[in-house]
Amino acid sequence: MPPKPRTSLFLAYCPDRIGPTVVETRLKVRAQHFAEFKVDQQAGRAEFGRAILPPPTSALRTTPNLFPEGVQPMGGSVMLLRYPSLEAAWARVRDDVYWTAGVWDPERTVVEEFCEPPPTGSVKGVDAENVGGSGVGIE
Repeated sequence: MPPKPRTSLFLAYCPDRIGPTVVETRLKVRAQHFAEFKVDQQAGRAEFGRAILPPPTSALRTTPNLFPEGVQPMGGSVMLLRYPSLEAAWARVRDDVYWTAGVWDPERTVVEEFCEPPPTGSVKGVDAENVGGSGVGIE
């Protein structure tokens, strides 16, 4: 079996646009977004993803019946991605249906690379081997 290519861990913070059709569009393409993300998880390219709540005073939270019964208000998404480069992580975000359908705000979306954990024994008094999320799939 060939060696696994080296990848870095990236945080993608993708707030939704502000506009009258964003919630409707988000809900319309949500199943496709989930299906695409599941493929990325199975391929080892995505470790975590979740919608984020809008601020407490946002109309997304205070407007009655904006979201269907049982669906929490959503104001964006956050993902932890594994890719070989920042450019590849950005490409994944830009290929997402939430991006192409105009849900995520391209002006406020941020993709950043995490630092590698320090080598074991390099931080006095700290077991760096498990720093960063042991047990949740994050190295």
